[in-house]
Amino acid sequence: MRFAASLLALGAAIAAVQPAAAQDAAAPAAQVDRDLSAGDIVVTAQFKAQRVQDTPLSISALSGDLMDDRGIRDVAEAAKSVPNVFVERQVAGTGAGASAYIRGIGQSDPHFAVEPGVGIYVDDVYYGVISGSLFETMDLERAEILRGPQGTLAGKNSIGGAIKLYSKKPDDTTNGSIEVGYGRFNRVNIRAASNFTLIPDRLYVRVSASGRRADGYLTRLDYGCATGIASGPTQRTMKGCKIGSEGGQQLFTGRAAFRFLLADGIENNLIVDTIQDDSENPAGKLTVQNPIWAGTNNYMTPKGSYTNYATYIGDPGLPTQFSYEPKTTLHGWGLSNNLTADLGGVTLTSITGYRVSNTYFPVDLDVSPANILDQIWRLNHKQFTQEIRLSGDFADKMVEWTIGGFYYDAKGVSRTRLNLRGGLALGGGGVDLRAITDDPINTSSKSVFGQAIVHPVDGLSLTGALRYTNDRKTYLFHRYAVDGGLHPTLGILDGVTGVYDGNRVDVRVAADYKIGNDALVYAQYATGFKGGGINPRPYFPSQVVPFDPETLTSYEVGFKSDLFDRVLRLNAAVFHNQFKNVQGKINSCPAITPNNAAGPCAAATNIGDARINGAEAELELRSGGLLASASVGYLDFKYKRVLPFTGVTLDMTNVYTPKWTASGGIQYSFDAGGAGEITPRFDISYLSATYSDPVNTPLTRITPRALADAQIMWDTKKDWIVTLGVTNVFGTFKYINYYQTGTPVYNAQIGQPTRPREWLLTVKRDF
Repeated sequence: MRFAASLLALGAAIAAVQPAAAQDAAAPAAQVDRDLSAGDIVVTAQFKAQRVQDTPLSISALSGDLMDDRGIRDVAEAAKSVPNVFVERQVAGTGAGASAYIRGIGQSDPHFAVEPGVGIYVDDVYYGVISGSLFETMDLERAEILRGPQGTLAGKNSIGGAIKLYSKKPDDTTNGSIEVGYGRFNRVNIRAASNFTLIPDRLYVRVSASGRRADGYLTRLDYGCATGIASGPTQRTMKGCKIGSEGGQQLFTGRAAFRFLLADGIENNLIVDTIQDDSENPAGKLTVQNPIWAGTNNYMTPKGSYTNYATYIGDPGLPTQFSYEPKTTLHGWGLSNNLTADLGGVTLTSITGYRVSNTYFPVDLDVSPANILDQIWRLNHKQFTQEIRLSGDFADKMVEWTIGGFYYDAKGVSRTRLNLRGGLALGGGGVDLRAITDDPINTSSKSVFGQAIVHPVDGLSLTGALRYTNDRKTYLFHRYAVDGGLHPTLGILDGVTGVYDGNRVDVRVAADYKIGNDALVYAQYATGFKGGGINPRPYFPSQVVPFDPETLTSYEVGFKSDLFDRVLRLNAAVFHNQFKNVQGKINSCPAITPNNAAGPCAAATNIGDARINGAEAELELRSGGLLASASVGYLDFKYKRVLPFTGVTLDMTNVYTPKWTASGGIQYSFDAGGAGEITPRFDISYLSATYSDPVNTPLTRITPRALADAQIMWDTKKDWIVTLGVTNVFGTFKYINYYQTGTPVYNAQIGQPTRPREWLLTVKRDF
């Protein structure tokens, strides 16, 4: 509390250096224009358009132009500069998606039976699964990253925060652009966009597309060829030892946006998009092996090398031998419609979305010829969302209000080819499981919500919000043998049904005060939750167990300020979170496994309760051609209660929860006279140590890392922009993620390394 009071006092002191002029809570149009010309961004986090500096929330916003200038291509890259945010591409074997955590809260389990902890939205449409969530930042107006529970602010109950992407809207201009890039690993990037009018003053269209391909940067080697030790069938097809690669990309995305001005005050935006991702498996190296299955072989390639011995062959040398494609693919499409209508003092907003995604990803857990564990996953998912809002005000805008409802309906099927080898240890060792699963999972969520903002005096705003949610999930399990018949041991699970049904009420109470023209202090109390469910990966009936919703109660104070005629911007916040029924995936669960065996297990469960204290600050400096920014975040995660059967202890921390995050960037634009403008830029981001598994061990510890990027951009000011960029400038080799099994007999772990140093030359032409 003393820290919070100090922060509020600091905000007031900063405001004191500004002109002490009171202003209305709603900034006049001239004020907004001045802010935008200074690089400000208008956001809609509170159901209305506000400058980001006038929004009493922990929110970071990036404009689409800035993301283009910095070469940001996806959600993970956009999050690098935001404090207390961890977003990475999922490790090999877990699909084409993003592991997203904000302030120590998120979700890394790709199974759509488990909800994301960080909500991801595209044009206000909620995306309900992790698979496919690593969205391209293509032709965007802006990206918003909100930290803290969004239980009453976003479409669905996003407990940790939300990442929102907004497409550029079509308008009455006729223009276009095309960008072509070439770089290391034969990388080819192509982006194009065009805006035109179909019916003057009525219908505008914007079409954009992006294509990306690159060779893999990790080499798969034939073990016998590389070591001279025979081990299984050879896969060599040429003189060298290379049999394939990982990390290659082949991706296409496209979008068509239609903007209808139906009448005065009535606007409809319809968007159709597609993604076709046929990339290779993410790069992975074996970092842990067990002599029980490896024997005297060393299947771990040299540290720091981008190599492995993955074969993607199951049951080598047996009559049941099979092979599978080392690709992580995503084929999907979506349709969204956003209608706004001024009904005379009341504004109606309708947001409709429909999405389909089909994901394929394989697991070769030992990335070697040993063939310990093979899994081939296919997750087919479709969802429908509908949100309706009514907004208005009265008493000369003394009170602004919003009420609405949200509906989410999703149907999915989880299909798996499981090959868990047995007989690996003396006396039999492991459980021999060869099975096929085919599990339908249906999810629905219904909610109603309301918010009121009261402005009792100039500069002061009081906010109250309430939300009621009902969630329901059903699971139907099927277990077959590889010949298609009922599985001889797992067949007891066939036809077993699990049901989760739960309700929740969330609240938000906040106050903010505008001091002068350029400073804001705020305080808020907010709650959020993530729905419960049923363990979606049971190997035995005893593992068909429910898990409860995780809940969050958050207390936060902060300030936002623009100093010295808006040359310097400084925002900061501190928070205290009470985090209950923390959810996670555990790989050893003797308490719910027959004979108290450690495994096999991959159970989604509750782990315990925790508290999270944290602080964060963001700084931006603009002066002439200079633009510099920096951020720092601090998290202190502490378990207060843990369930013993999980193996988690009180001194452990949540997954992907670094104590420190930091970033910095600097650029300077030089006037090159008739040649235009030249802008060099340098960025660096830092994450302290974190863990990839709820059971923290030295093997699951991800070491600290700092990664740097640099570029130089030449803008001719005559419709041409040329950029040369280098990522991972210093060639840092670190593991950014792990995927492992905790069952002792099968003890193995894959580490996902950072991409090596890469260069990319792009040329952009505006029309």
